[in-house]
Amino acid sequence: MTVEWLTPLSGAMFTLAVIAMAAALIIGARDRRRIQNLRSANSAAATPCAGPLARLDFFQSLDPELFAKAAEEEALAYAQLHLRDYVADATPPTLQALIQFAAKSELVVAASGAGAKALASGAAQLQRHRATGKALPVVIDSATGKSIELMKSAGVGRKLLSVTAAVATLAVSLAHIIATADLARTLADVNNKLDLLLAYRRIDQSARLERIYTQAQELLASPLDEARRMEILRLRGELRELRAIWRGEIEYHLSDVADPSKEAFVDWMFTFVATHDAKIAGKISEGRLRFMLIEYALRLDHVLAAASGTLHGLNATMAGELAAIARLEPLLAEKLEFISEKRRDDARKAFDGFSEMIRRYDELLPPERRI
Repeated sequence: MTVEWLTPLSGAMFTLAVIAMAAALIIGARDRRRIQNLRSANSAAATPCAGPLARLDFFQSLDPELFAKAAEEEALAYAQLHLRDYVADATPPTLQALIQFAAKSELVVAASGAGAKALASGAAQLQRHRATGKALPVVIDSATGKSIELMKSAGVGRKLLSVTAAVATLAVSLAHIIATADLARTLADVNNKLDLLLAYRRIDQSARLERIYTQAQELLASPLDEARRMEILRLRGELRELRAIWRGEIEYHLSDVADPSKEAFVDWMFTFVATHDAKIAGKISEGRLRFMLIEYALRLDHVLAAASGTLHGLNATMAGELAAIARLEPLLAEKLEFISEKRRDDARKAFDGFSEMIRRYDELLPPERRI
């Protein structure tokens, strides 16, 4: 049996160990010319996978369901075009295979054509060691748990091909783009009606986001040379700046909420509780749009990082930003206590999904980087 360990991409978004993609990275020795073509396709001269930016205009991208669908479809189409020569028995890469590609440790072994197809479809999976949880080279039926086949080393006319850095990076980037689709669906309530709120309340920031989005579309429509890659990095810096501005504005509005019980006695005695509640809730709800914008900008940033091959940089800085966003949570909880109990839940809805957003983006990071 031949076993090869790959550089991992960790994150609970990819909790399943390598199944189909690992088994699929096997080709015949006679396919050397196809391998060379694939390496050329995955070189710097190849047009990058732009995910939803390849299929949606800016305002369409504000819809989380459209964003998710476009991200998945584009990543899968790109994989089928650029990874097809690495797939055994002409089995096309699948959405599930890409999602399962990244895990804490990955085992590359030779599987039969039938075994690879069963793994790709989810009908089969790799058996795991009971004590360690590590994947074993045994294909089992997903429903019954019965052994289907023992994965073997390459036989006559076939060999394991070491995964080049370019191909590994490509597959990880595609899996990351798919992860943003999952985030868009999971956090759909966070960005509900973002397009309408932007249209009526923050036209200036909508225009800036649209410029960043459309400029990124232009850059990703052609092969990325160093100049284009640096321009994508600059656009990502703009997104980071916008998130910092919105985070600061949320903190400002929350900090401006005063405890009504500490107001002047006369003002406090002769002001209805409902009036106090309305004033506080209004200030808290001011942060709602900014919260939605932060999530959208985070998602777009992840797509641009994956498309431009700069995920390592994003991983190095994202934890600090998520920690800064998380520090708003206790401040929000403190200010919600100033609202009477019967009206508190309505105000809290302005930040529904806040903790979930932080957790899900944190799970995309390697374990050693998480907050």
